[in-house]
Amino acid sequence: MHTCCAVGGSRPGDVFKKFHKIKRRSGISLAVQFLLTAAQFSLLLYNYGQGLLQEFLPFAAGALLIFIGNLLFRARPNVAFGIRNKWTLSDPKVWRSTHRCAGLTFMSNGMLLLFFSLFRSGSDDTFPVIIVLFVVNYAASYLFYRRSVPH
Repeated sequence: MHTCCAVGGSRPGDVFKKFHKIKRRSGISLAVQFLLTAAQFSLLLYNYGQGLLQEFLPFAAGALLIFIGNLLFRARPNVAFGIRNKWTLSDPKVWRSTHRCAGLTFMSNGMLLLFFSLFRSGSDDTFPVIIVLFVVNYAASYLFYRRSVPH
């Protein structure tokens, strides 16, 4: 569940009026849908004894992480895309710092997954890399917030 806080205005609808021009969402949605469709197809083939797409999915996940990392690096504060928690939505500086860090970590972990998929067999490394990615970015968001708030 995503956490959202009021950025401006007194009515709940005022928050979304500020961010009415969001263009990047459709490309990410399409890429994620493609990856999930390929994963479902791969699972069906695996259950029928065919492992055709098992080597492709880590590569596709790495490419998707690089794509999302590039978008995160340039993302402006909004309520539809990005790392949205009470810390990033409370301060534009925290948003910018968090998303620059997240963009770099997404792209580096995407390259790591591409490397693993090209030079190692199996997809055992995909899930731990993605879990570490999200934990690191959430912790970085908190640290950037703590740095910006006077004690």
